[in-house]
Amino acid sequence: MSHSRINSFIWVARCCRIFLTIASCVSMLLMPRSALTADFETPMLQLDPGMHTDPIQKMAMDRDERLVATISRDKTVRVWKLPTLTYWKTFRVPMVAGIEGTLHALAVSPSGSTIAVAGNTCQTWIQAYCIYLFNTMNGQMRMRIAGLPEPILDLAFSPNGEYLAAVMAKGAGLRVFRVRNGQRIAQDSGYGGDSSQVRFSRSGEVVTTSDDGKIRLYDATFRLEVTRQIPTHMKPHAAMFSPDGSMIAVSFTGKPVVSVFSRKNLEMLYLPDMSGVTGNLNVLAWSADGKSLFGAGTHMVRFKRMIRWWSNAGQTDSSGRGEFVDLPVTDTSIQYILPFKKGGVLFTSLSDVLGLVDQQGFVGHVRKYPNIVFPKCRGFMKISPSGNMISFPLTPENTLNGLFSLDQLQFSINKSEKVGLMVPKRRASSINLNASLVNDVLHLTIDGQELVMPNQEEISCFAIARDERFFVVGTNSALMMFDRSGVQRWRAVLSSPVRALNITENGKFVIVALFDGTVNWYRITTGKPVLTLFVHAESREWIAWTPEYYYAASEKGGNYLGWHKNIALDQAGLFTPVSVLKGRFNKPAVIQRVLD
Repeated sequence: MSHSRINSFIWVARCCRIFLTIASCVSMLLMPRSALTADFETPMLQLDPGMHTDPIQKMAMDRDERLVATISRDKTVRVWKLPTLTYWKTFRVPMVAGIEGTLHALAVSPSGSTIAVAGNTCQTWIQAYCIYLFNTMNGQMRMRIAGLPEPILDLAFSPNGEYLAAVMAKGAGLRVFRVRNGQRIAQDSGYGGDSSQVRFSRSGEVVTTSDDGKIRLYDATFRLEVTRQIPTHMKPHAAMFSPDGSMIAVSFTGKPVVSVFSRKNLEMLYLPDMSGVTGNLNVLAWSADGKSLFGAGTHMVRFKRMIRWWSNAGQTDSSGRGEFVDLPVTDTSIQYILPFKKGGVLFTSLSDVLGLVDQQGFVGHVRKYPNIVFPKCRGFMKISPSGNMISFPLTPENTLNGLFSLDQLQFSINKSEKVGLMVPKRRASSINLNASLVNDVLHLTIDGQELVMPNQEEISCFAIARDERFFVVGTNSALMMFDRSGVQRWRAVLSSPVRALNITENGKFVIVALFDGTVNWYRITTGKPVLTLFVHAESREWIAWTPEYYYAASEKGGNYLGWHKNIALDQAGLFTPVSVLKGRFNKPAVIQRVLD
C-alpha cells in the first residue's frame, strides 16, 4: 500500500474519531441539566461487605474457564477466579436510588477480555436504555451502547467475540451489535412479550425465547429462519444449543417440562425424563461433549435442591424413561448453572454465591452470601414495643438468635428468647383481612375482595397495626401501607425483596427485613426510611446508618458501607468506604436518638 493511501486512511480514521467525540459531547449537552447534576452527581450510600448481598441473577465464564462474572440486584458486577472461586474485583455501573442501575443481563467475551452488562441502565438520564462494556483487566468502561427502547434482559457474545446480541422486555425483541464499534447490524422488533434468553451456537446461529410463546431461530447472518409457537399455557424460558449445534434444549415457565428440539426445523425430538421432579427445572446446561444435559431450579428432594443430570443427552428409551441422577447441592432455589469442559458444573443459589459440583457429582468449593437470609414471612422477627430492640434467628434452624439494641448500640447472641418482644400481628377483629397460600404465593383478601398488587407483584409478607388502624404489605420490590378499608396511602420502592415485617406498638414505625440482610425502620406517616442495620452473617460485625449518612458501627463494620460516586455515563463508578472519613459521619449519639 502506498504512503498516500496510508495517510488518507489515517486522516479518515481521525475524522471518524473526532465525529464520534463531538456526537458524544452533543448528546451530553442535550441532556436535561437537572438529570446531570441533582441525580447523577449526588453520592449514593451503598452496602458492600465484600461480595453480593442479593441473589445472583446471571453468571458467565470465559472460554478458557479462568474467570466467572456475576451480577446481582445489588447493582454490582463481581469477577471471580476459577477454579478456586477467589474474589477478584468489582465493577460499578452509573446508578441512582430506585431501579436505575439494576442489572438483568450479563455476558463475558470468549477471550475474557470484555464483560458486558445491562438491565435498567441509562434510562434516568437519556430516556433510553444502554449496555455497558468493561475492560476486564483494568476495570475501565470501554464502551456504552445506547438507544435501546426497553430494559435489556439477556446478552450473549458470538463464539468469535465479534458480535453482541441483546434481547429486551415488552416486545422490543432482539438487537445485534458489532463489538468493535457498537454499530447495530441487525434487529427484530416483532416480539409479543419479554424475551428472557438469547444464545449463539458454535457456528454463529442465534436462538431466543419470548413470553409470546415463540422460540425464534436466526441463521449466522441474523436472518429469522424458523419460528416455533408453543401452546399458550407454556412460555419458553431458557434455550441452549447443544455443543455440536444440532439440538436445542428448552425449559418452560408454568410447566415442569424440558423439551429438546431439532436445530434444523425446531421440531421436537424428545422429552427428557422428569420423573419425580418437584417444582421446576428452568435452568439448563449441556456438558461440553454434548453427552449430558443438566437441569436445575426449585426441584427438591428431602429438603435439598437438586441438579438433575441426564445421561445420553436426556434421551429416553422405548418405555419413555431415561437415565438420570439427582445431585443434592444446596438448601435454596438454584438460580443458574454453567458446565465445565472437564465435567461438573458451577452453580449459584439463593443461599450460595457460588458453588462447584465435580465430575462425580460431589459439591466442592462453596462461597456463601455475607448477609443473614431471613426466613420468609414468619414470626421470627420480634421487636420491643418502641422498636429500639429487635431479635432474629442467625441460622435456618433458629438455634441462635441475634439481638440488636439501639439504645446500647450493641449486637449480641442469645440462645434463649428475650422477654417482652412482640411477634407480628396477623389477625384483626376490626379489619376483615385474610391470608392464604396458593402454590407458595401469598394472597390477601379484604372484605372478600383480593388485594391486587400493581405490576403483578407477588406479596411476600404483611403485618397489622396493634390498634388495627392500618396494615403494611411487602413484595419483591415495594413496601405499601393501607388503611383499614384497603386504600393504599403510600408506596416505597425497594432494592431487595421483603422477607419480614413488624410494626411498633405506637404505630410510628414499620420494621422491615430484606433479602439483602438489612433491617430497615420506615416512618409510617411518610413511608420514608429513617434507619438501616446490617449484620454480617459470619463475622457478626454490624453497621447502622441513616439516609443523612450518619452511622454507628462495630470495630470493622464501617468497611461495609460506602459512597457510590458516578463519574460519567461512559465511566465506571467509584466506591469509598465511610470509615475513610473517620469521625465526620460516625455519630453514635445520632443513631441512638433516631427513633425519637
